[in-house]
Amino acid sequence: MTITAPAGPAQADPPTTTESGILRRAACELGLTGLLLFFVVTGVRWLVAPDSPFSVHDIHYALAILGVTIGVLLMVFMMSPPGRRSGGHLSPAVTIAL
Repeated sequence: MTITAPAGPAQADPPTTTESGILRRAACELGLTGLLLFFVVTGVRWLVAPDSPFSVHDIHYALAILGVTIGVLLMVFMMSPPGRRSGGHLSPAVTIAL
């Protein structure tokens, strides 16, 4: 009679430097960079455009709101699973330079 240990949670694979690992990390970075640009441009459009229902007429308030929102958005993206997989890089220029 043998006693076996119950199956535990699956271990995560360590990061690899193979082609598929690099492509997966690059795809995560590309997706997060695209989302970041979409949200920044949309936020600027909502806060600065005169015909927007969310328009802020004082540019100082608009810049403060955008700065805080982008900071929180960057933190959320870097702490997300795709952000951790890509190494927290959200700028292809930084990745190419490194």
